[in-house]
Amino acid sequence: MDAAPQTEAVVNVLNDNPALLKLIGNYYRDFIGILDKDNNFIYASPASHTLFGYKPDELIGHKIFEYFHKDDLNELKVTKEFQRAVPGYFTLSYRFLRLDGGYSWVESENFPIKDPVLGTGQFILTLIKDITDRKSSEEMVKKFVQAVETASDFIVMANGDRIVMYANPATKAITGFEPPEIIGKDVSTLWSGEMDEKFKEEMWNTLGVKKKPFRGEIINTKKDGSKYVLETQISPILDEKDDVSFYVGISRDITKAKEVDRMKTEFISLASHQLRTPLTAMKWYMEMLLDGDVGDLSQEQREYIVSINQSNERMIELVNALLNVSRIESGRIMVDPIPTHLGDLVQTVLDELQVKIKEKEINMVVSINGHLPKINIDPKLIRNVYLNLLSNAIKYTPRGGEVDIFISNNGKEVISQISDSGYGIPKSEFHRVFEKFYRGENVAKVETDGTGLGLYLVKAIIESSNGKIWFDSEEGKGTTFWFSLDLKGVKAKAGEVTITP
Repeated sequence: MDAAPQTEAVVNVLNDNPALLKLIGNYYRDFIGILDKDNNFIYASPASHTLFGYKPDELIGHKIFEYFHKDDLNELKVTKEFQRAVPGYFTLSYRFLRLDGGYSWVESENFPIKDPVLGTGQFILTLIKDITDRKSSEEMVKKFVQAVETASDFIVMANGDRIVMYANPATKAITGFEPPEIIGKDVSTLWSGEMDEKFKEEMWNTLGVKKKPFRGEIINTKKDGSKYVLETQISPILDEKDDVSFYVGISRDITKAKEVDRMKTEFISLASHQLRTPLTAMKWYMEMLLDGDVGDLSQEQREYIVSINQSNERMIELVNALLNVSRIESGRIMVDPIPTHLGDLVQTVLDELQVKIKEKEINMVVSINGHLPKINIDPKLIRNVYLNLLSNAIKYTPRGGEVDIFISNNGKEVISQISDSGYGIPKSEFHRVFEKFYRGENVAKVETDGTGLGLYLVKAIIESSNGKIWFDSEEGKGTTFWFSLDLKGVKAKAGEVTITP
């Protein structure tokens, strides 16, 4: 198509100054196009190449509709818009076909230009801006908002002063309150309402002072007065000055899950109690048989009874472990602290383990700080910690190996260290060490006995005693566990049951 005469006419309309159009076209970052009365390009600025890949000459003579995405094109409607543009200005948003076959979202402003001869609107000046990035951001925001609005989790945003700015519709399902009833109120009523002061202090210290995410379980009260439990993750969002700009909390209602878990724990406790009685009776009878109380046994009979007795002992160990775990998890366990010397407590454990130590010819190295004070702890609970850690160290150390015990005082805490020269824990399994029923793949092949509950129980006891526990290990070289107990000790706690040795 020879567009020169028409282009000249349009240029004349633009202040009779072709240089102006060229200047604008060369330096204007957005695409400038001029369409004739049939919607064909008669002018295209150089930006067509940078934005869409076409050289200006490649667009001249082609209808603009050829570059519309089919889902955005209703040619009759768009044509009418272009024709209706003769008396006025209009805008369009659509996807523009690029030379590489892809599409870019564009926004176009369209102006009628009069023919200087006819004096009527015969041409359209279209200014096309690439809005792909903006459109993508808008789509992401739209999807994000949709996800938040339809989420079953309770999502809250609060400003730096802890005032609720937003609460999603799940608020009502979980708390009983409509979002407008929460917005504008202090977020503490949502995120720490029924928790004790120590919990609140720790949570807000983590969020506001340390400026780190907080994760935990929160008990609160619904609008109808009933209690609910949330598993909550709260994150502080910082501004360019590293100050907290706002908080985002995502909470999941785990009230039913906690109740199911409680019922499961009670069932395990009940079943374990019922199992314990016959197992203990079996143990007594087998000890009587082995002691010759009912007559001498043949060598073969003795071997059978010894094997049965060992299996029974493993069952008793498992039942006791299950009972202890269920007691800890149920919250019914009592804490009865008394002034206790940890060195003396460890010695009672070592006396109990002497048979196993001698059987495996373990070299025990014990070092206890000579100025170790007595601290207020529950000796039954902490004794269980030492018993589990030392039993594991002996069990998973090859014959003739070494187990070390060091107890030190740093002025604020008493730190106990139990090291062995055993099989070690694979690095890939570090994150599972304190899980229920976890046993390392490398040791399970060597030592088949074990419940996988000992370290889970140890961690639960230490944390309930306001202590900390950690470890390090190298496969094939051994493992070291440390745990610390505050010199201030722990407070007494009423309960119904205690730990079984």
